[in-house]
Amino acid sequence: MSASNPTEATGLHPTARPAEKRKDITFAKKDKALRVDVHALGEMIGELLKEQGGEALYDLVEAARRTAIDRREGDPAAGAHLDALVHSLSAATARNFVRAFSTYFQVVNAAEQVHRIRRWRDYLKDDSIRQPGSFEEAMLQLKDNGFELEAVYKLLSELWIEPVFTADNIEPTRRTILRKQQNIVRRLVDIQNPVLTPQETHANFDSIRSDITTIWQTEEHPIEERTVFDELEHVLFFLTDVIYRAVPPFYDRVRDALINAYGEDAQTLRIPQMLSFASWIGGDMDVRRDITARTMRETLARQRSLILDLYFNECRALSGTLSQSSTRVGISEEVMQRIE
Repeated sequence: MSASNPTEATGLHPTARPAEKRKDITFAKKDKALRVDVHALGEMIGELLKEQGGEALYDLVEAARRTAIDRREGDPAAGAHLDALVHSLSAATARNFVRAFSTYFQVVNAAEQVHRIRRWRDYLKDDSIRQPGSFEEAMLQLKDNGFELEAVYKLLSELWIEPVFTADNIEPTRRTILRKQQNIVRRLVDIQNPVLTPQETHANFDSIRSDITTIWQTEEHPIEERTVFDELEHVLFFLTDVIYRAVPPFYDRVRDALINAYGEDAQTLRIPQMLSFASWIGGDMDVRRDITARTMRETLARQRSLILDLYFNECRALSGTLSQSSTRVGISEEVMQRIE
């Protein structure tokens, strides 16, 4: 049976369920901004489905969504209706059906990431409230339980976290899609800026809408079988575009949390290294027979090239910041030694 007619698939017209029947979902005051974001993004997905798949696809997805809500709210017949709808789909329709929900959850996940940033900033604005699970709360709890600064520093010095990348735990999503997802998060963050003009806010939403549309029109996963170097480039995306940017703020937050808990005594401490990253990709000869000594050399050379590029860009930016001349100001011996 074709799923182009949701009435045939479910026995119910997708609009037959009145909106007022749905129970209100209560959002805590702290999460109201998330509700606004999810609502706006949900409307974008609805517009996308009508534009790219037609009214039939939109009605089908709405029928499934409404029926799923009925099931969650205790309707004993809703589960059977939902099963009938899903089993009625042709392969082509099922593909778009799954992609519709997948796209929706991608943007909702982006909104949740932004909301975590928003909540973290709210805690930073109010020193009287501790963010559960934060570095700040952990350090204050240690101090409250009688740990001196020296003991905490010793604990940090003994802490070692080393995530290891393997080909098995890497999602095959295209890097182009991952970058568009990053852009959606950035635009959602930008929209939080209270000084934006309506035109600037609209431009950010247009950018999000464009990225969502392009994601829909792009194959999520490569059709060709991935090579070792495809796997390598994929993990290097996370290392260079995500982890490399996240590590310095991680150490900054640890240091700030120590200072917040222990005051001036912690300001002179140099935070010990706690994070390291490793990868089997390009070097796991037990898993892939096509990995050779040459493969490992090329893998290491690629990693070395990328990290040196990142360091070079950091140094170039730093040279623009530290423009002082030794003829104008004194420069400490420690700084000179590091430069040399």
